[in-house]
Amino acid sequence: MFLLVQELSTLHDRHLNRPTLDDSVDEEQTIEITTKEITQLFHQCQGSIQRIGRQSRGASKQEQRLLRNVMSSLAVSLQDLSTNFRKGQSSYLKRLKNREERERQYFDTGLPATSSALMNEDVVEDDELYDRGFTSDQMRLAEENTAVIEHREKEIQSIVQSISELNEIFRDLATMIVEQGSILDRIDYNVEQAAVKVEEGLEQLRKGEKHQKASRKMLCIIFLAIVVIIMLLALVITKAN
Repeated sequence: MFLLVQELSTLHDRHLNRPTLDDSVDEEQTIEITTKEITQLFHQCQGSIQRIGRQSRGASKQEQRLLRNVMSSLAVSLQDLSTNFRKGQSSYLKRLKNREERERQYFDTGLPATSSALMNEDVVEDDELYDRGFTSDQMRLAEENTAVIEHREKEIQSIVQSISELNEIFRDLATMIVEQGSILDRIDYNVEQAAVKVEEGLEQLRKGEKHQKASRKMLCIIFLAIVVIIMLLALVITKAN
């Protein structure tokens, strides 16, 4: 997808750097097709990330943590790519509108003062144009101007729709990242609490071990004391006899 975005940016520059009157319909169609393809890929990637989330429900806690980390990483990467694509589309739309305005000014200066208004009136017939003093070249120029403007309007509408879809995807990804971040925060908290409990358990084990060692030492002392007492008694009895 990254390569497609770069390719589309190159197409934008090539198309906008053409002379105003040297338009390429094939090039514009390629731009439109590539834009739709990239937008569809964004939708597909978003759906794939959501499927990962659904599949993680039956997994173990460790697997869920791993999958959520993967989801968060993918969502951030896709969001960054979506941001770059939106900026490119917005820039192209702005430059396209500027070019359209220049074309309007060019055609307006090439026709009589009343021609700009006449071009926007669908009810004007060819013979009426002749009656108003238009030459055949001026009529052809007016028709070409109208066709170019209509084509530009369709192209602009297509770009606006693409940006709107990208905004929706961007919002969904942002929500997804926030949700995954909250889940990861809760997991990290639980892991920290578990680590604290494990440490407390180890401390109790150490205390128990020390107590057990002390108890064994005490038993040994008592046993030795009993042995000494028995030996003393035996010695006393022996001397008495």
